[in-house]
Amino acid sequence: MKAEILAKLKGLCEAESLSEVQAQVKELSKKFNTLQRQEQKALEEKQLDLNAEIEIDEESERLNREIKDLLDEFFERKKEEDKERKEEEKVNLALKQTLIKELQKLIENEENIGKAFEQINEIRTRWKEAGEVAQDKHHEIQAEYSRLNDLFNYNISIYKELKDLDLKKNYSLKNELIYKLEQLLNTATGAELQQQYRQLQQEWEEIGGTYKEHWEELKEKYWTLIKQIQEKVQVYFEELKQKEEENLVKKRSLIQSLKDKTDVRAETPKEWEDITKIVVGAQEEWKKIGNVPRSENKTIWKEFREVCNAFFNKKSAFYEGQREVYIANGEKKKALIEKAEQLKTSTDWQKAANEFVRLQKEWTKIGHAGKFAEQRLWKKFRETNDFFFNSRKNHFNQLDESNKDNITKKEAVITRLKSLQLPKDTAEAAKALQAVRDEFFAIHPVPVNVKERLQKNFEQAYQEKLAELGVSKEKLEDLSFEARTENITSLPNAKQVITEERQKLRKKIESLQADLIKLENNMGFFNLSKGAEKLLAGAHKQIEDTKAAIEAQQAKLKRLNIAFNEVKKAAEKKIEEKVDQQ
Repeated sequence: MKAEILAKLKGLCEAESLSEVQAQVKELSKKFNTLQRQEQKALEEKQLDLNAEIEIDEESERLNREIKDLLDEFFERKKEEDKERKEEEKVNLALKQTLIKELQKLIENEENIGKAFEQINEIRTRWKEAGEVAQDKHHEIQAEYSRLNDLFNYNISIYKELKDLDLKKNYSLKNELIYKLEQLLNTATGAELQQQYRQLQQEWEEIGGTYKEHWEELKEKYWTLIKQIQEKVQVYFEELKQKEEENLVKKRSLIQSLKDKTDVRAETPKEWEDITKIVVGAQEEWKKIGNVPRSENKTIWKEFREVCNAFFNKKSAFYEGQREVYIANGEKKKALIEKAEQLKTSTDWQKAANEFVRLQKEWTKIGHAGKFAEQRLWKKFRETNDFFFNSRKNHFNQLDESNKDNITKKEAVITRLKSLQLPKDTAEAAKALQAVRDEFFAIHPVPVNVKERLQKNFEQAYQEKLAELGVSKEKLEDLSFEARTENITSLPNAKQVITEERQKLRKKIESLQADLIKLENNMGFFNLSKGAEKLLAGAHKQIEDTKAAIEAQQAKLKRLNIAFNEVKKAAEKKIEEKVDQQ
């Protein structure tokens, strides 16, 4: 991924106009920063394992440096491009001043309306093509150009050519534009405000004249808003400049702090990684601080990068001296692989499994075998482990075929359920049914090809018995739930039973919630009239009943969630005890 980012950056840096590719460069920079954060997270996770040996990825570090250098180069060239743009703005200013003189001359001397329109359109076209001028000159020259356009519109267009329909249309458009300026002033900030208001200025100039009796009022509103927007833009850039100066102080302080913390000699990998976390943390803090003045950006970044590079160079030199340790660890891991190879075809499943667990623990204690050897050795070791445990799994899967006696047992339970005489007490009857249900599901495993059929037959007989209780559907459901969950955590397959019950409740809650939404939507169709009052009362009653039903089902789901967590914790505890015994 980094190599791809580097390749794209190289291509973008060769672009003729850096402004056109700046957004793409920023996106690549964002992706690069994301990768670095991911690498840091992975590094921190490895560091949690005290036995793990952390090795610096030289190729990744090289790509990091090259990408950062390219980004520095790009933004430095962008700075030069901006400088050239300012020079171009000076040329544009001179051109616009010339156009203003031509427009002034046209207004004062041209009597031929047709020719005047032709010339004014040419001037306006050249004005649009002239491009931007410096910020401090923009308002003055734009105001003068607007004034002359206004004079032209009134002296020639309005009085001699424009029709009343055009005046009305322009009046509406100018009011609409003033509204847009008001909205812009109240919502936009900073650079976005500057860009958008200039676009609206351009639109204002292109609209044309309107009613003379409304013109002064429109013009006053327009220029008042323009002035307020320009003041807001100016405040934004002043605050931005102040913030950049504050960021420069923070970054200088960060550089000095990092110099002090990295100017030490670490003796162990742990010490190197502790300092690495400090350096990486400083890099993250650097990115969070924000921009500094452009005149200082390249210098301050160079200082920070030199401190980081100096540390990583020392770290690389330290790990170079670890090669002999890696070689020794590699030989130890090869010995473990040989033992695993000899063991992988064993059919003494329990003894062999215990031995594999022991080999795995011993593997983790040996330490790292180097960047390239470690991956190759681990792949081989894992393959031997997988071979054995897959063989053991297949063996026990075949044993499942021999469990067909459970089919007969489950069918006997179904037959007994069909002939079961229920107690008169409803609660006791529900418990008796649940006891049979628990007995049925406690019989496992059974072959997959008959499991669904047996369960379907049982559920059919079970529902028929529930119907014999002769209580309401809601009461029957509550009794059934209480009976099913009374001792649910003690069942051999408690986790599976609870999961199925939770799924049923979630589906029921989703159905009720859909009904509730439909009922609430239907409320909007009733008219607030005397004839609709009874319908509204009935609808309100349905809504409240549905809400109550949802709360009841959610309470049941909460109980099952608690039971599920209890079963899960108990299972985890058994696994821990088993591992400790091994």
